[in-house]
Amino acid sequence: MEKLSAFKGIGEINNIILNTNSHTKKLVLDLDGTLFNHKLFVYERLLFALNQKYYELITPNITDILFNEISERGTNSILDFMCKKQNLDIDKSYFLEILRSDKIEIKENYFRPNLREVIVQLRDTFALSICTNGNKQQQLNKVNKLYSVVGFKIETFYCIEYESKPSPSCIFAAITGDLSSQCTLIGDTIEDLIAANTAKITFLDVVNLVEK
Repeated sequence: MEKLSAFKGIGEINNIILNTNSHTKKLVLDLDGTLFNHKLFVYERLLFALNQKYYELITPNITDILFNEISERGTNSILDFMCKKQNLDIDKSYFLEILRSDKIEIKENYFRPNLREVIVQLRDTFALSICTNGNKQQQLNKVNKLYSVVGFKIETFYCIEYESKPSPSCIFAAITGDLSSQCTLIGDTIEDLIAANTAKITFLDVVNLVEK
């Protein structure tokens, strides 16, 4: 499972943001896939869960299924697929508990390598918010680690409290009091794009801001 690429230099990032929308004053940041390597996180947590309770089931085929399917499916879907394909009898609630546990450390290397440097410097130019889909406890654990990595808190909106993206509800909450023309959403999925377009704010794919 590949790690996320580093961000480009802050000067180049600022230029790209302002060339995309010269009026940008606020950045709304997606979390998973944009700042945080959710695929690696899920892969390692599910392997950990297998090791803890279903050690006898671990085979190269099982790890291959996890590795190959994790990019295409949500967590519940991965577990359903794995059980059906391998005829396994496992407790899905146990795996979800492991994914959402705040007792297992979230590694710093799940984030982009130079995240702290870039976020600190972005804050000098733009107001920042985070909008993230997913189970609140799981996302809260990631966000708390993010705060630790960058050294300060960022206003965070959990879409599950509104409606998950591609609904723009969470975006609207994040940009309350701001002009939509001055806001840019940085994300990595079609759901992010649709949410930004529906909220009538600029969308910028994070792939444009990272090293190739």
